[in-house]
Amino acid sequence: MVEYSYSKNGLVIFVKRFFSFFLFLLMIQAVSAASTCDYSEQVRLQRSAANVKMSYEIRNIWYDQNGNVFTEGEGIENNALYTPSSRVYVYFLNVTNDIFIEVEDESRRVQTFSYQNALNGEVEFDAGDLSNIHEYKIRILSNSSRCMGDNLRTSTIFTPMYNVYHEQTECKYIPNYEYCKEYITSPILATAEVVRKRTGEAYNRYLNNIPVETVVKEVPFWDQIGFWFQNVWIYFALALGLFFLMAIVVIIVVIRKRKKEIL
Repeated sequence: MVEYSYSKNGLVIFVKRFFSFFLFLLMIQAVSAASTCDYSEQVRLQRSAANVKMSYEIRNIWYDQNGNVFTEGEGIENNALYTPSSRVYVYFLNVTNDIFIEVEDESRRVQTFSYQNALNGEVEFDAGDLSNIHEYKIRILSNSSRCMGDNLRTSTIFTPMYNVYHEQTECKYIPNYEYCKEYITSPILATAEVVRKRTGEAYNRYLNNIPVETVVKEVPFWDQIGFWFQNVWIYFALALGLFFLMAIVVIIVVIRKRKKEIL
């Protein structure tokens, strides 16, 4: 019995020493990390991240038969051998070597840009054509060996799409009106009928020297309901049909059960 007790006490001592050593290692690692990525280094990196400017630019470009890209000013604007196109480019200014940028699109595909990709501190990427609005999540991270990968700043950029309602005749006179802007970064939820009606009202105000901005820009509640119903009516019909089907099944089951009880 004494020998067993001694072995048990030795095991307890070993476990205590093991956990003490493990905690000691964790403390050393924490102190080491704190001493490298200290407050002053974090402040310096935050300043670098805050200094980054980001925006987008719409450019007219041309393609030749081999897919080569040409820009304005190269003398090919009116040449029928070149195919014109408008595209959106997202760019970042003031990119330094102590940060890098991650760009995540709607499909969760991530692109990474660093100072090595920059030209005079500027980085850009092709965000596609103007057929749809696109959302990009931007993360500016530390590239410093002392704070590698720390998230310094997050932001979101919405790239524009071409607004087909911009081609309305009235829009030539009120181009800054909500439904007349050539490019938009939020979808127009109103129906085509509502857009034409509101644009006509804005145009009449313009003719009568009334500020166009006083036109109510919000889509009326019932117009929003109508737009929603146009897009989800098929799902509503399916749900309603499924409900009636289940109700019929329940009624049949209840009727059969009652008949059995009577018999």
